[in-house]
Amino acid sequence: MRLRPALVAAALTLGSVIPIYGAVPASADGCEGGWNDFNGDGFTDIAIGDPAATVNGKAQAGAVRLIYGHGVAPQTFTQGMGMVGETAETGDGFGTNVQLGDIDWDQCVDLIVGVPSEDVGTAKDAGVVHVVHGSPAGLGKGKAPSVWKQGGSGFAGGAEAGDRFGAAISYGKDRVGYPHLLIGVPGEDLSSKKDAGMAYSRHHYGRASDGRTVLGTFALTQDTAGVDGAAESGDQFGASVAGISVIGAPGEAIGSKSAAGVVHVFRSMGPTLDEYVVSQDLSTVSGAAESGDRFGASLSVTQPDWGPDLSDRLAIGVPGEDLGAAKDAGMVHGLSLGRTSAKEVLAVSQDSTGVDDKTESGDMFGQTVHAANVGQGSDKLIVAVGVTGEDSGAGVVQVFPMSGAPGSADVLLRQGQDGITSGTPEAGDHFGAAFTESSQTLLIGAPDDVTHSEGIVHGVPMALFRGGTGTPSTWLPGQDGIPTGGARFGASLS
Repeated sequence: MRLRPALVAAALTLGSVIPIYGAVPASADGCEGGWNDFNGDGFTDIAIGDPAATVNGKAQAGAVRLIYGHGVAPQTFTQGMGMVGETAETGDGFGTNVQLGDIDWDQCVDLIVGVPSEDVGTAKDAGVVHVVHGSPAGLGKGKAPSVWKQGGSGFAGGAEAGDRFGAAISYGKDRVGYPHLLIGVPGEDLSSKKDAGMAYSRHHYGRASDGRTVLGTFALTQDTAGVDGAAESGDQFGASVAGISVIGAPGEAIGSKSAAGVVHVFRSMGPTLDEYVVSQDLSTVSGAAESGDRFGASLSVTQPDWGPDLSDRLAIGVPGEDLGAAKDAGMVHGLSLGRTSAKEVLAVSQDSTGVDDKTESGDMFGQTVHAANVGQGSDKLIVAVGVTGEDSGAGVVQVFPMSGAPGSADVLLRQGQDGITSGTPEAGDHFGAAFTESSQTLLIGAPDDVTHSEGIVHGVPMALFRGGTGTPSTWLPGQDGIPTGGARFGASLS
């Protein structure tokens, strides 16, 4: 398809999405309140999911490896161990999604793990979400672990076959520090509408000691009053989520165009709702809605430190976009989010002027995205794009500035070159299958790496994306105390 120039709409800064009550609590004794610091040593820790790991002879039961930032041996978490509920079973896929964040507002970082393939009773692939709570003594050494299921723990509805509760999870804080969690349930059936999808918004309003509501959990569908559109079979609302207020429905049909995809941006997520919808059907977004685009299949949010526009920036992956004769070539949009509308600041594909590489069928440019702030100012925002289908699935990662011409400062990353000293591009590696950031390092997963059969994670210094240099890093089973025995190490990252 031929892209038309974006029409720019005025945008206002996206404000806080919940009511504000009181001050942010002081740190718990021994917890520093760091973004991803479990043990209070001032170093950022990371979680690496390996959902295909064998546990006690159970194939693909799944595991999560916790890598500490300094001088502490890695930990492995699986279902059924003392610090995690449930039981490891064949095909569970524990670690399909991992998130880190202080979800209970005690300033201790928690581990949140999505297990969408978990059976609940006789309901196959109903899904559960685990929480391993942080504490001053360390992860899992304080509060008892939590296992969340639909129909319990404040989550309305019930566990049903194919729901895939926990298939997408995102964590964030609003502008005054209140924690929020989004949990996607893309396989939720609404009456006869199969896979219409659902998402939960779970967040704090205030402290129990102040007599205020501690937790609010709201179930959202496209049939919920105040949500645009209508639930339909195959919408998969909740297949992707980002930050504290963005939910994707990549299976949404636009007119007769099946799976064209839309993204919902919420100003408020409960108890009142306020949102707008973004799609390629808008004149303010480049391209045009087409069958199979899957606009919103991947999402990521970041925020400027300062500048003329402090609105959140949203990266949207469209891996099914056809470009000319190239099927599923893919593209990515970047938006500045306002109160009532969004302004496009980036539209990029491998056909864009000055962009490295070239568009080919099956590249799936935008299968994964990660928006990040690499320095002060609104002109220091980037989006890393996973092109997992490139070169017969070897995969590449392309990094673009969120402002200016996309080809003006783009960076192309491959294993074993382009600043990554380890690895070799091989068919099926799926380099770029997952992203996170830690201590000014972009982490990139290659869970199906051929040479390192258990998977590998690469670290690229963020300085590289602002014209600097740095030393790349690598995490893999059997190195630096990380145990072996995995299968898709790096399939998820946080």
